[in-house]
Amino acid sequence: MASLRSLVVFVSLVVAFGLAAAHGGHLDFSPADLESEDRITALFDAWCEEHGKRYGTEDERLLRREVFKEKLFQIQAHNSQQHSYQLGLNQFSDQSQEEMEARLPRVDVKDLMKKWGSVKEEVSSVAAPASIDWRRKGAVVARVKDIGSSCKGASWTYAATGAVEGRLAIDGNRLQDLSAQQLLDCVDEANKCTTLDPVFALDYVAENGLTTEKLYPYTGTIGQCKPLPSSLVTISGVERIYSSSDDTELLNAVAKQPVAVIVDGTTPQFINYRSGIYTGPFADAVTTTSLLVVGYDTLNGVPYWIAKNSWGYGWGEGGYIRIKRQGGEPYGILNINAFPSYPTGAAPGSKPPPCGGSQSCPSAMTCCCIEPAIGSKCSQYMCCPSKYSDCQGGCCKQKKSFSVDEMVFTTKNQTSSY
Repeated sequence: MASLRSLVVFVSLVVAFGLAAAHGGHLDFSPADLESEDRITALFDAWCEEHGKRYGTEDERLLRREVFKEKLFQIQAHNSQQHSYQLGLNQFSDQSQEEMEARLPRVDVKDLMKKWGSVKEEVSSVAAPASIDWRRKGAVVARVKDIGSSCKGASWTYAATGAVEGRLAIDGNRLQDLSAQQLLDCVDEANKCTTLDPVFALDYVAENGLTTEKLYPYTGTIGQCKPLPSSLVTISGVERIYSSSDDTELLNAVAKQPVAVIVDGTTPQFINYRSGIYTGPFADAVTTTSLLVVGYDTLNGVPYWIAKNSWGYGWGEGGYIRIKRQGGEPYGILNINAFPSYPTGAAPGSKPPPCGGSQSCPSAMTCCCIEPAIGSKCSQYMCCPSKYSDCQGGCCKQKKSFSVDEMVFTTKNQTSSY
């Protein structure tokens, strides 16, 4: 009897792997697979092999199997109904909903509106085509990125680099794979591994430039900002859209280039998304995950966005998701209309940004550095790549301020005159 059960499990494993291969690496299952604990175990074993999962203890493995089992029934329940999109297994199928929400801390859109304002910035009018896909126009790097598990909320880095890559190619330059790790290391903001708006990354690129993935490869952890090469991709500015439930401004922007957006990535339906046009459920007015909108189209009368995620090829439609447009709600489906941003005027660049790599300021500017060991004393008048540097006129711009006219440097607690 035991040998027969082992044979059944073995055959189930072979079938499961065959289904995964037939569906481009996705592990699929049928309702019949949920009728037997042995077949569920076989599916779990196949899924572990597919994703290289290893657990430290048998208790941990049993716990993860139970979470996996629950996901199987959730996916089957959704897919058995009439929906415009399907769910499926992916790399998160052993993670509970509570764990996923902890992985992607929520930020309330209404709080951000109060902080940043809700002024609607109109995008310059364009003759928006009925559909566009910037992948087919050579403005999207083909490789789908995976932020990994160490810095779980770093999707903002890839949304921002993707937006710059797209603008660079559209402006007639060679498409380049740009460095998300530079942004993770060098953008001077908190919460870089939880959730951050791509606009902060674009602001950084506007001031400092951006190098390539090859020269500054992704590690998935926050490190010290490295010295930058002399040739950097630059952008002339950053545009932000506050478009509320109306997606006209976002449509006009995407008609011109790929656009970075922030969405609610914590719903079970988004986490387990496999294919089709995502239509909900209603997002809870929070933002957690950054995507790159690379186009839009219509299928059977349903308009939708095409968006690139950074959760690897195994998620969604080869790393992409289609999201219903004109979704109403306060800020559209998944809050996609709330805070889009994009760069303007990208160029390969042959010069470093002002003050980059310890170079001096232009003659009309003055920089100073503050050494942590010295405290508030200004130790030198020159540019400095550390976060303690500052320069009148915007060079090496940081949060602290230096007034050349008054020759006073102000810190949080004291003011030193020279």
